[in-house]
Amino acid sequence: MDVRPTLLPEDPYQETGSGPLPWLRFGLSLLAGMVVVYLLLTAPTHWVRIKYWLAHRGAPNTPAEFVDLELPTDSLSSAVGAALSQPRFYVQEPTPLSTVAVGDDADTPPVSVSQELALSDNMLVIPKIDVRTPVVWNSASEESIMLANLQRGVAHYGFTSLPNATSGNVFITGHSSYYWWDKGRYKTVFALLDQLTTGDQAFVQYEDAVFAYTVRETLVVSPAAVEVTDPTEQPTLTLMTCTPVGTSLRRLVIRFDLARVYPAEEQNAVAAPTAREPEAVTEHVPKPAPAAPRNRDVIELLPAL
Repeated sequence: MDVRPTLLPEDPYQETGSGPLPWLRFGLSLLAGMVVVYLLLTAPTHWVRIKYWLAHRGAPNTPAEFVDLELPTDSLSSAVGAALSQPRFYVQEPTPLSTVAVGDDADTPPVSVSQELALSDNMLVIPKIDVRTPVVWNSASEESIMLANLQRGVAHYGFTSLPNATSGNVFITGHSSYYWWDKGRYKTVFALLDQLTTGDQAFVQYEDAVFAYTVRETLVVSPAAVEVTDPTEQPTLTLMTCTPVGTSLRRLVIRFDLARVYPAEEQNAVAAPTAREPEAVTEHVPKPAPAAPRNRDVIELLPAL
């Protein structure tokens, strides 16, 4: 009886080193390298997002009412004070600037005013995500000019409307992420824009008026969807940034409706609501916006990244 061992067939991949395993290793190494590069490029943005998540973990994403837009007053400061006296208003990590008493009960602790609008000419403020940024008005659509303007704040598309109380689409763009070595200070200004929900508030001070807006809808569109810059019959604020953060694949678009127009104040200090009757507010007369460029349909929505 032949008891010699049976030799198995030789592995055809043993000598050549070919086969799926080396290619799989190469693919995983390449993917890991790309993830590391992505995290390095977008580290400031992810740090902003991590801090926000830590401060709000476990809390529902509900609208944050900073100003009582229903209060019959022409004073923005009074409207701020009224909102602070309502239990549904809450802001994480307070840094008190002043306090407003809640009710007449002396045992009731005061509500800290953790943020102040601190508005001034040509400013955009979004209290919920702690955005306070200058607005560069009437920016050209060319990429080099737009990116240069985004180093100074957020940029208004010059062929769209300027803030007014009658009609038009005020279209503003800003970075959610950008190269961390860029000298601009506003590379992550819209890093948390996706945290806004219907009813959240934004404020723009332009010339002699403060325009108060509330979120209507959120859209994600392609960079070629320039129709989001089209004029609107109702006064609208549109904010845009890139999504997912650190890429230029899509654009996140937040639409706001105009809720109130307040006269600008020398100092937007927080004050308790007053009982006086509201005074008439002169309608803010809009200035004509520059005409849209003839080749608008081939202009991609910036910024890129």
